[in-house]
Amino acid sequence: MFGYAEGAFTGAKKAGQPGVFEQANGGTLFLDEISEMPFELQVNLLRVIQEREVTRLGSTKAIPIDVRIVVSTNKLLLDLSTGVCSVMIYTFRLNVLEINVPPLRERKGDLWGLAHFFIKKFSGLWARM
Repeated sequence: MFGYAEGAFTGAKKAGQPGVFEQANGGTLFLDEISEMPFELQVNLLRVIQEREVTRLGSTKAIPIDVRIVVSTNKLLLDLSTGVCSVMIYTFRLNVLEINVPPLRERKGDLWGLAHFFIKKFSGLWARM
């Protein structure tokens, strides 16, 4: 996620490797299933979000970044009994805009409309194959 510097470990590329934050600089980074991220990595993510800079593995040079972060999960992030997510990272850094999409089992009235939409959309595709 954070990249590495030249000589950071055996087999490291000569010029190092940028991490996902550097690659997404000036844009948006999508982190899927944030609830599965180990707590230790969440601490590093919190530091990157707060400081708006990233330090590659094996380097001491901080690289400034400007990245919008979008995350998704299918779990409750504040479920402290399972230690899913740090309260600090969720409350103060990630929960800027929350979009709750209920599962289809709770929206049975939408099933026919969705089925009709996808049948119409993909029926022409099958005919061309």
